Amino acid sequence: MSDAGVAGGLSHFGFGLIDPSDIAVAVSEVQRAGARLLRQGEFAPGFAFACVADPEGYEIEIWYE
Repeated sequence: MSDAGVAGGLSHFGFGLIDPSDIAVAVSEVQRAGARLLRQGEFAPGFAFACVADPEGYEIEIWYE
């Protein structure tokens, strides 16, 4: 039996960025590496975020604040 892709004790993790314009670059790079975009927007005006899922299904949050 394979446990690949089965969530364990980790629901998601994230990376904070220094510049909000880096969100688009980060999303593009993780998609190029095999991740898929789950959602993207702003927590509040000027506070951008994106959530992606890696090939095993783990959610990664990328944000600026």
